[in-house]
Amino acid sequence: MTIEAMPTGRPAVLEAEALCLRFGAVETLKSVSLTVLEGEIHAVIGPNGAGKSSLLNCFSGFYRPQSGSVRFKGQEISGLAPHRRAEMGISRTFQGIQTYPSLTARENILTGFHMRMRTGPFSALLWWGPTRREEEEFAARAEKIIEFLELEEQRHTHVGDMSYGMRKRVDLGRAMALDPAILSRWPA
Repeated sequence: MTIEAMPTGRPAVLEAEALCLRFGAVETLKSVSLTVLEGEIHAVIGPNGAGKSSLLNCFSGFYRPQSGSVRFKGQEISGLAPHRRAEMGISRTFQGIQTYPSLTARENILTGFHMRMRTGPFSALLWWGPTRREEEEFAARAEKIIEFLELEEQRHTHVGDMSYGMRKRVDLGRAMALDPAILSRWPA
């Protein structure tokens, strides 16, 4: 399967070329190619077992294809671990919700900024200077995400007390906190 973008002059953000993934004798992905240009939205649809999750897992680094390549902004990333890809700007949500039920919606979204933190634990103990500015910046950005996802009324509600749909929104907000160039998500 090959999905190619029409030439637009916009740079390719994510490219997969001839991805093949097998689990034993089962071939999950067979020569899958895809190009995502900056600003585009793509949908991967298909029946159960079609390889949708496997493709997203190859993009985010949870699976390594047996052959083919994955490039992010022109850089080969097939061998990079998931956390390295997240640092580069590839974020995702999972089929199962990945939130902390005992934290509020706001606190869960704030956990998404963890990888972007530049200050250390010692300055955090004093909460001054760069640490304070960084935390204030992340809090302001979390509020913008809360507003965008229309979670204002649930901001201080524990996620474990929310409906499934609201928990999925919070999970999306956590992924958005990385300010990703690519965001792969499962529909609610």
